[in-house]
Amino acid sequence: MEKQKLIKLISNDFSISKLAKFFNKSKSSIRYWLKKFELKTNYISKKSKLMNKKYKCKNCNILKDLNEFYFRKNRNTYYTICKKCHNIKKSYKKDFVNYKGSYCEICNIKSNFYNIYDFHHKDPLEKEFNITKYRNTRINEKIRLELDKCHLLCSNCHREVHGGLHPNFILRKKINENILNLENGQKVCGKCKIKKPFDSFYKYKKNGKFYKNCKLCHNKNPAKRLRNLKIKCVNYKGGMCKKCGYNKFIGSLDFHHIEPEHKDFMISHSFTSFNNLHKKELDKCILLCSNCHRIEHSKKK
Repeated sequence: MEKQKLIKLISNDFSISKLAKFFNKSKSSIRYWLKKFELKTNYISKKSKLMNKKYKCKNCNILKDLNEFYFRKNRNTYYTICKKCHNIKKSYKKDFVNYKGSYCEICNIKSNFYNIYDFHHKDPLEKEFNITKYRNTRINEKIRLELDKCHLLCSNCHREVHGGLHPNFILRKKINENILNLENGQKVCGKCKIKKPFDSFYKYKKNGKFYKNCKLCHNKNPAKRLRNLKIKCVNYKGGMCKKCGYNKFIGSLDFHHIEPEHKDFMISHSFTSFNNLHKKELDKCILLCSNCHRIEHSKKK
């Protein structure tokens, strides 16, 4: 094969397939000669042609750059739906809520925003899996059996139940003796003075020894500190939900940032005592109950 002929044809924008037809040879042999003569074709793919253009997503109807669309290698084209819309999976939580009656069993609230509802297991030992993990799958026998073990509660009432306000909706079974008699052994907690397995104690990294107090007793002090901090923050913001006026249980109140771009830190993750930094951050927020907080985020979506 002559090098000069190849150079002339490449200057006329001949692709590898056109060169193969011209010389009556396969594409692999053309690639071989191009590699040997250190030549490259001037073929421009559709991907490079369309890079500077903007396209409208068929799902959200917004003009976006081509970088926000997935490229289909097999067809040498882009998808008509953007990456954000492409990655959104259909949620079947609506069907789960309708199966359970579509109202909270404590406060009887009904809403078109299905994000406010939770599935509460009365007996945690009977729980096989978390239903929210299967929200992208259609309702089937496996999910129905798990839903039958649950109570449908709104987010506010669900937090109230775990806060101890509704003892009829939670069942705490005693620990079986078979669970305590582990091969690793047992240890008496220094605070609650109950025999517990070694798995319920934290370990020192250096020595490998166990802490004196169990995990539950060890975590009580930071929990108290955070609770006292939240009480001060809630009182600073008025002590009730700005939209519906809810003030029954402090655990059901959240701090919603109006402009998330100006958010410096999460108030619930702050372990310092109440100071001016908390006040500055709280001025960017509004106090909402858990239900209203979820509705607000669902509206944005």
